[in-house]
Amino acid sequence: MRKIALLAVLIAAVPLASWASSSVDFQGFNGKGYYKNGVLSTGNGGSHFSIINGMGGKSLSGPNLGHIAFSTGKLTHGSLTHGGTFAAGGSFTIMGNGKSGVPGGALFAGKFSGPVTLAVSVSGGIYHYTITGAIAGMWGGKLVNGTVTLNLVGTKVCPTCLHFVGGDVNIALPVPEPGTLSLLGTGLLGLAGVVRRRSLHHV
Repeated sequence: MRKIALLAVLIAAVPLASWASSSVDFQGFNGKGYYKNGVLSTGNGGSHFSIINGMGGKSLSGPNLGHIAFSTGKLTHGSLTHGGTFAAGGSFTIMGNGKSGVPGGALFAGKFSGPVTLAVSVSGGIYHYTITGAIAGMWGGKLVNGTVTLNLVGTKVCPTCLHFVGGDVNIALPVPEPGTLSLLGTGLLGLAGVVRRRSLHHV
């Protein structure tokens, strides 16, 4: 009886799964940034992150869960100190540290799929930079898309000496296709019928 009830719950969940969406969100960035020859990048060390939401359905936090490494395309108009737009392209990689429930190695590898916007404000001798853009690349062997918003600061003395102070990188993960969900539902219904018949024979 318990098996039948469990299968009923699973079957009922199939239609809901067809409407589900899934994503992994990275936050808590810290590290150095660089601007040279019209390109903004993280340099070799990358920018470490300390928060992941949605990894295996969990929220993880720690001093260093991994890092992002990226470089934008060339600045097409504007300037670092006044804001502007970087061209699409470059590269964008998310690396896991292999600890605390985070897989090791490259989690995402791709590039900026469109122009990257640079917004700038100045307060108390500090430049506050925000870059926003879209990324596309591979996650677990599948092509996925994502959005990037990163915050950096620099000083009037050295506006190109950048430091990450926060932001958000969100990767939208693929969900099962409707055909796959239909097959799953059909299989569960068939299994429920088999279990029910066996239960009746034992009565």
